[in-house]
Amino acid sequence: MIDRFSALSPALRRWVYFGGVILVFLVAVGVGAAAMFVAGRPSGRVATGSGVLEGTEAGTTGPAEASESTGIEPSRDSGGSDGTAYGDPFVHRADPENSQGDYTYIKNPNTDGNANAVVLVSSAAAPAGSGTARYGHNIGVWYEPEARRWAIFNQDRGPVPAGATFELVVPQPAAGFVHRAKPADTVGNATYLRGPLTAGKPHITVRVTQNWNPGGGSGVFNNHPIDVFYDHDVDQWAIYNRDGAAIPDRAAFNVSVSADAGGSAR
Repeated sequence: MIDRFSALSPALRRWVYFGGVILVFLVAVGVGAAAMFVAGRPSGRVATGSGVLEGTEAGTTGPAEASESTGIEPSRDSGGSDGTAYGDPFVHRADPENSQGDYTYIKNPNTDGNANAVVLVSSAAAPAGSGTARYGHNIGVWYEPEARRWAIFNQDRGPVPAGATFELVVPQPAAGFVHRAKPADTVGNATYLRGPLTAGKPHITVRVTQNWNPGGGSGVFNNHPIDVFYDHDVDQWAIYNRDGAAIPDRAAFNVSVSADAGGSAR
């Protein structure tokens, strides 16, 4: 190859030399551009929203998240008061438009867009002649940040049946709070409430609802029926699992307090 290059005339040798330099430059530029294209390509699955809520050791995921493309509309309150004032009870009925899988969205001016709302819910009796059996799930509430709505959900993640009816109330801010179970206040299947609203007040009425994710973050499942009792030995109210199961660490509960005959909530 060298002998052939030497045999060329000086003019041809210059053309071959410069042609080789240009060829090497073009190859280098092409390789660099290809490397930049490959390095800049996103890999993996692209996130479509922030609706996925991860659970803790008591659960791996939250209630099935709402898809941005489902077009689910919040429920229309029906029956009784519309719940526009704090403390006013209202009724929610699940239907295909406001429900998806194991949860059903509620609509209320005191809760919409308010991740820190205290929402109390209980299953209501089915209408006479409807043929609907007693609601057979342990329920709770959770806040879905993407939809900016609170929802009622089944702790066992079973589907919410169309026609299921729930009674709700959002208490006055001064009469409601969120309790998180911690080792210091939890013994077996009971977690004790602390604070001036409940301590030393056996005659008040205390209502509770499980709250999967206070503030709209991650949460804890507690698929057990709950209730409250007053422990006279320590002068404290407590929430407990009626089936004897241990209360999970950091399980959360919405609590409302109201005066009862013979006592005061304050």
